[in-house]
Amino acid sequence: MAPYPIELVERVTLEDGGAFLMRPLQPDDWQAIQLGFSKLSLEDRRYRFLGGLSKLSDEMAQRLCRLDYEREMALTLFDLSRVPPTGVGVARLAALEDRETAEMAIVVLPEWRRRGVARVLLQRLTLWAQRHHYRRIRALIAEDNAPMRRLAQTLGYRIVPAVGEPGLLQLDFEPNGPASLV
Repeated sequence: MAPYPIELVERVTLEDGGAFLMRPLQPDDWQAIQLGFSKLSLEDRRYRFLGGLSKLSDEMAQRLCRLDYEREMALTLFDLSRVPPTGVGVARLAALEDRETAEMAIVVLPEWRRRGVARVLLQRLTLWAQRHHYRRIRALIAEDNAPMRRLAQTLGYRIVPAVGEPGLLQLDFEPNGPASLV
């Protein structure tokens, strides 16, 4: 496995002036992931996990935080105005079998939405995907996930019905294409 990518750790200021620390997830973040999961509504959980996941087991939380930094990346944003700093969102990419496509997922805690958290996380993940030579970023979302549809549209994702997946849409983006985020 690749070493922890310290070069991805950075301070970020959102449009509203909020100061945050962005960094890749680490194995010991699993309890923070569980805490964040407990703050999600049933709808949030359905949007993120495309189903009714009612509990995030220790094992699953630990797996989400153990990354092969060559094949997957998960960035998290911490609010530095809180003591201790509080995680507010996570965005991840994971390589699919073809090694040309990365699957994307994102979740932002309810009180932090509409502040640019998702946008900045996706922009940084796009940079990572470019450096790792992915040709496509793909995601499946629920058809009724209007906030994610709006964000995807503003970032240049193509949105189409997911083949063989009723009720789902597929988002596609080419990180090195003409509509690149960077």
